[in-house]
Amino acid sequence: MRLRTRFLLVLAIFSGMLIIMAVLSARIVLTGSARQVDEDLARERLKKGQAVLSEEIRTLTGTAVDWASWDDTYDFMINRDSRYLDVNLVDGTFESLRMDGIFLYDTKRQFVAGMAVDSGGEISESVLLAIRGLIEQPDGLLYHKTEEPLAGFVVCAEEIWLVALAPILTSQDEGPTRGTLFMGRHVDGHEQERLRWLIAPSLSLLPADREWLPGMIEISAHALNSLQARVVISDVFGRGRVVMDIVAPRPAMGQIVVSLSYFVFLISACGVGILLLAVWLLDRWVLRSVTESVFALREGLDAAATVGARRPALRKTRDDEIGDLSDAVEAAIVAVETSARELNKRRLEAFHSQRLAALGTLAAGVAHEINNPNGVMSLNLNVLRRELERLFMLLRERGRDMPESEVEEGGLARTRKELSDIIEETLLASERIAGIVSSLKSFARPADGTDKELLSVPDLIKEAAHWLRHEYKQERCRLETAFDARLPRVCVNRQQLVQVFVNLLQNACQAASRPNSVVRVSGAYERKEESLTITVADDGRGMQPENVEHALDPFFTTRRSEGGMGLGLSISAAIVRAHGGNLNFDSREGAGTFVTVTLPIKEEYAHAP
Repeated sequence: MRLRTRFLLVLAIFSGMLIIMAVLSARIVLTGSARQVDEDLARERLKKGQAVLSEEIRTLTGTAVDWASWDDTYDFMINRDSRYLDVNLVDGTFESLRMDGIFLYDTKRQFVAGMAVDSGGEISESVLLAIRGLIEQPDGLLYHKTEEPLAGFVVCAEEIWLVALAPILTSQDEGPTRGTLFMGRHVDGHEQERLRWLIAPSLSLLPADREWLPGMIEISAHALNSLQARVVISDVFGRGRVVMDIVAPRPAMGQIVVSLSYFVFLISACGVGILLLAVWLLDRWVLRSVTESVFALREGLDAAATVGARRPALRKTRDDEIGDLSDAVEAAIVAVETSARELNKRRLEAFHSQRLAALGTLAAGVAHEINNPNGVMSLNLNVLRRELERLFMLLRERGRDMPESEVEEGGLARTRKELSDIIEETLLASERIAGIVSSLKSFARPADGTDKELLSVPDLIKEAAHWLRHEYKQERCRLETAFDARLPRVCVNRQQLVQVFVNLLQNACQAASRPNSVVRVSGAYERKEESLTITVADDGRGMQPENVEHALDPFFTTRRSEGGMGLGLSISAAIVRAHGGNLNFDSREGAGTFVTVTLPIKEEYAHAP
């Protein structure tokens, strides 16, 4: 066999083996990574489901504790007045609370009163007896109860119930206890449909076929493009008797299958290209040149793979085609590195944009839910103000026969003024809520420049401080202000800027590290930059350096355990940017926090009084 044929045969065999090994290795690595990614997504869905179910338990617990702390409930357990049952244990109560059973037991664990309904909302004795058996049996709920509320899932007659028990105390949460209040909700098909809407369309809550370990997660392949994820939820007795089942999609696996197809094609094409190049070089009798040049090229590529950003440039051994190839590879590596950096930058920008879009959707939903009760409150307050005017007119007409001094001394005018002030202040609060809701709706889109007016920054700070006066008193914080003598006014939206300063002043007070802390607000006019700078500073505990760079990110908060959502600073920054300004955040651990708001001043307003 001729040397050229042997060389081509060996080259072809090795090329084919490399292609197969590369494809198999990529398949093993990529499919394993894709499975891990898909399983992580499935676990996140399970965590979301567990969080939603925990919230359902907390809500039911709150309802049970609320009912158990009514003075009417406490009195009923003493005098057994049937009017309590006629008023409270009615169909409307069960429908409004989405409850299927409400029972009352005395301190001797004896059944006093109660009612249960079936899935159709009709009173059912069979459901009543089944739940009572679960409660009153020797190892039932009453015998596991402590002095604190008890809530969770139970399995009754192979069906899942969400239950809560609370001790019956006075409205002041004082004893002695008069018994126990039980509330239960059947997790039937309708209830599971509601939970699917909250968690995942494929959600199923099932009684466990055996007692599992609570919290155990089981993930298995359901199909090529889906996974079956299960988690065992602890019931009210601490046993694993309830299973949450979710069928989760496998987006990463689908992407990997497509990517592997392109990868196989690319590897095959590259292999053929390398083989043809070798044939051409062999025909030109440049084997030695190829060997030396390929060795130098491989050495440079290995250095690029191991050293990374500090790699040396590829070494050019000969001024020929192979040398030009080295130059081309060097240029390609530089282009790829540049493209990778740019791609990473674009990915971060796209990720931030997606979070803002999601926040905008959330804000629209929250705004819709707040606007409805706020509108009702505003409407009722106006009706109340009109009816109070009629009442006072009626009182004045009835008091015409009395001396005017006696009517005034009786407090009629004072009462009228106090009630009017209360209604006006509440209406102002309602308008502020509407303004905040409007800010949430416009958070994720550019401001249109409407509803702006020429306002004084000290007045805006004063208005924001007015809304926080009770919190400052409770936290024992003190507000100090220092503004330049002649600050120009700014053209802004009042509601939005008040919202910004409320967020900043509230954060400063909550960061206080000791009683009687001082929150300082200063304002200065920067004539050269034609801008107004407002600084809010506190002497609190500050933030760690790794948290400072994320302080303005949506949903980032260091106070999540205290109920913080991480939206205050991000919304404030968006509002300031919409007004053409900037919000800068500077904090050092143990040295307090400084937040600077910079707002542009139009030339025509710079000297406005």
